[in-house]
Amino acid sequence: MVAQTPACKWLYRLWIAASLAWVVFVSWRAARRWPIVPLDMGGSDPATDAAFQTAQLQHAATALGLAVVAPVISYVVWKALCRRRVRT
Repeated sequence: MVAQTPACKWLYRLWIAASLAWVVFVSWRAARRWPIVPLDMGGSDPATDAAFQTAQLQHAATALGLAVVAPVISYVVWKALCRRRVRT
C-alpha cells in the first residue's frame, strides 16, 4: 500500500494543473506556427504538395512530442520523490 503525504498530494495537483497548462500552451504555439504554402508557390505541383504534407506531419509530431514528454518526465520524477511504503 502506498501512502501519500499531504505535500505529495499537493504536488500531484500542481502537476496536473501544470501539465494541462503546458499542453494548452504547446497546442496554442503549434497552431499559431502551423506551416503554410507561400502565395508565390503553386499549390498544384505534386512536389510542393508532398513537401507541404511532410512539413505538416513533422510540425505535428514535434508539437505532440513536446506536449507529452515534459509531463511524463515530471510525473516520473514526482513518483520517485513521493514513493513511500506503509506497513499494514
